[in-house]
Amino acid sequence: MDLETNAAIELVLDSKNRLSHSASSCDCEFDITKAGVVPDHAYGIKLKNILIPNTVYNVNSSNNVFKFYRDGILSITMTPGNYSATELATYLTTEMNAVSSLFTVSYDAKTMKFTFSRSAATFELLFAHDNNPWELLGFEDGTDYAAAASRTSVNVADLSRPRMVFVDIVNTNVNSCISTYSDNRFNTTFAVPLSSGRGELVNVPNREYHAVEINNSMSLHGNINVKLKTETGAILDLNGANWTIHFILYHCDYDKSSQSRKRLRLTNSYSH
Repeated sequence: MDLETNAAIELVLDSKNRLSHSASSCDCEFDITKAGVVPDHAYGIKLKNILIPNTVYNVNSSNNVFKFYRDGILSITMTPGNYSATELATYLTTEMNAVSSLFTVSYDAKTMKFTFSRSAATFELLFAHDNNPWELLGFEDGTDYAAAASRTSVNVADLSRPRMVFVDIVNTNVNSCISTYSDNRFNTTFAVPLSSGRGELVNVPNREYHAVEINNSMSLHGNINVKLKTETGAILDLNGANWTIHFILYHCDYDKSSQSRKRLRLTNSYSH
C-alpha cells in the first residue's frame, strides 16, 4: 500500500481473533503484518469507533468481601454479578441471615443509600479489610463502624463502576514521533465512557490523534497489543464477552529533527 498517495490503512480488530485465547480478551495481541504499513513513514492513529458489550460486573473479586460483627466477625463472600441496588439489598438480607439472624437490608431510591438494621441487639459493619464493598454500599474505606441497631450509608451507594474504559494500543516495535525519538515503544490511550446500560453495547466514536513512526527494521513489527483497563489501571473483565475496535493509520508529515508535536501536519489521507 503506497502511503505517498495519501492512502489510509483501516484496521478492524476483534478480540475473538486475538493470537492467544489463553489470554484475557481485554489484554491480547494481534498480528497486523498484512495491514500494509510502510516502514520509515510518519503516521497518525485515529480511533474511529469501538464496540464494547457492557458485561462488567459491579460486584467482583475486588469488592465482594462483606464483613460484620455480631457475636464474632462474620464474613460473606458475595457472588460476582451485576446487581441493582434493590437486588443487592435483598441478597445481603438473605446472606446475613444465613450466618446470623434478624437482619434487614433496605435501599432508599430517593437518598440512594442502604440501611442495615437488626430487630434485636446491635451489630457492627466492617470496612477495614481488603476487597470490601465500601463504595458499592456507600461507606468509607478503612472504617469499622461502632455497634448500633441500625446503620445507614454515609455516602450515596455507587454501583456504577467502572464508568470509563481506557484503551491502550501498544506496539513495542515502533518509534514515537511525539516523545523522545529513540524510544522504541509506542503506547497510546483512548478514553471510552461506559455510557450504556448493563448488558447493552457501548458504541463510541473518538476523534483523538496520535503521531507515530513505524519502524520495520524491528523483528516483531507485526504484533500489536490492545489492553482495556478500568479507572484503577486494572485489566477490564468482560466475563467472556468480546469487543471490536476500528482505527485508522494515516500518513502525516513530521520533522524528526524538531521532535515537536507543533511540527506535525496531517495530510489529506484522513480528514473527516
